Amino acid sequence: MKVLEIPAEFRQMLTPFRQFMTAPQYKHFTRYVFGLVVAERKKKTVEGINALYAERKDRSNLSRFLTQSPLQMEPILNKALERHWKHLNIRVRFNLFLLIDDSDTEKSGTH
Repeated sequence: MKVLEIPAEFRQMLTPFRQFMTAPQYKHFTRYVFGLVVAERKKKTVEGINALYAERKDRSNLSRFLTQSPLQMEPILNKALERHWKHLNIRVRFNLFLLIDDSDTEKSGTH
């Protein structure tokens, strides 16, 4: 199944990040993020994500966006953190631990 259009609800969720990018960068950003969400596990590659869309662009465009785009990542990450922090509803002086598993090992088991 090919993606004809990114759903409006999903586009709206990414709108706060638009201010940090040019129009072409933002289009690549939305296509990439939505692709990460809907792609099958083994197809979360630039080629796999690009292949999801009915209106396919050359995959090198998305690849260049990810590797060579002159984005200022700090404001983008700060905006993401700000948005998610509000949803956590954590009180002042409350410890918060962020655990990141950056291994490529496939996970298995019931938990």
